[in-house]
Amino acid sequence: MSYALRIRVLAPLAAAVWLAISGPASAHANTKTLEERLKAIDAKALTKEDCVSELSRSASANAPELIYGGRVCELVGSFVESSFLFGAGQLRALTDIMLMPPATKADDQGLLPLYTMLYFGGGATGIKDEVLHDPNQRQKFLLLLEQWRPSYSQTYNPGWNARKQPDAEKYHSTVAEAKAGLRQQLDRTVRLVSDDQYYSLHRQYMEILERHPKGLPADTPAGKLAADLERRIRERMVALGEEVGPSPSDLSDATKERNPNSELREDDRFPPHSPDKDESVLSNAVGPTVDRCLDLAERSAVSQGGKIVRVLVTSSKKWGTIWRADMTADGQPLTRFTCTEATSSSSPLEVDNIPPLPATADRSR
Repeated sequence: MSYALRIRVLAPLAAAVWLAISGPASAHANTKTLEERLKAIDAKALTKEDCVSELSRSASANAPELIYGGRVCELVGSFVESSFLFGAGQLRALTDIMLMPPATKADDQGLLPLYTMLYFGGGATGIKDEVLHDPNQRQKFLLLLEQWRPSYSQTYNPGWNARKQPDAEKYHSTVAEAKAGLRQQLDRTVRLVSDDQYYSLHRQYMEILERHPKGLPADTPAGKLAADLERRIRERMVALGEEVGPSPSDLSDATKERNPNSELREDDRFPPHSPDKDESVLSNAVGPTVDRCLDLAERSAVSQGGKIVRVLVTSSKKWGTIWRADMTADGQPLTRFTCTEATSSSSPLEVDNIPPLPATADRSR
């Protein structure tokens, strides 16, 4: 859907989430995944009381538990409550993934579906358009979301083994920031779906997509109708004063007209993997860039079952602080990870003939 009635809490992680929902993997080896729990739900056996029960645990529940609760409420027709629990689940997930990185490769692999939900499903997965369209339902939903105060302590379990945990102040400030971002995007969506003409077009478009879950060929009657609806939706958004990105045809034309010589070279976008002559070594370097790069490198190493071998931090007039590390990955040849305040990249040492970092490089920084 290129006109994108989607809410992005974390920039551009489908609702298939199968994380273990409680306890460390080592202590709960037989714990069912969320995907298994969702499949096992007997919708006919559910009542409104089951939804109420899920709501009562919303402050202490982790992300998978909140998403499970959202599905329970959805199945009993409590769409305000289901929208709230889905939204809270995604805020909890966003915060936990940012602040509590997985400790092992297995934990990281278990997080992949949650990444998919947040990044590709958009922050509004499960939040019903009908709830945002109706003033009374919308007010109840927004009140639930505003009053939600997730509990947190050092004993809180996000649903995976975490490599580190933040203090309470950092955790709650991150939740508040994520909630503010979600609310800002919700306000924009509400402006759109409150317009009857836009909402009608949008519902027609979504109904077509729902009838064709495996894809919608452009040359079919349904595909042509969807394309026409998309065009009319974009026009209505413009009429409502909304900024819209380029249409697919505009992007296609731009690609055809682009001058290849105008493309930035790789060297212009990222610092070199090996230090240049004008760089100076920084001993015991600290600061936001070092913290950011160390965290990214550790996440990358964990995800590949490897470890950081050596680290070298330098200063460059062009790039500022440059943080480099050599990392292993499941016994594979070393990889160079190069990071600055705004960039990160990696490359195999053997493939690109990159010399290893000096043996005296500090592993901890």
